[in-house]
Amino acid sequence: MEIIATILILLLVAGGIVFFISFVIAKITEGIFHWRKQEFSSKQFWQTITIAALLILIISGMVCGGAL
Repeated sequence: MEIIATILILLLVAGGIVFFISFVIAKITEGIFHWRKQEFSSKQFWQTITIAALLILIISGMVCGGAL
């Protein structure tokens, strides 16, 4: 039972790290848009977070799988 709890906690922490990095990337992108005086909607913000998270997961999977 302890091993299941440990695995769930590790997954929760890893998910939090991925979301945090994606959030930072989205905030940087939003800053670039505002710097260029362009609109950056809420929909674009969440799309940026989603795309960044997917790229992080794909790249980390490739690293852990030995492809990179």
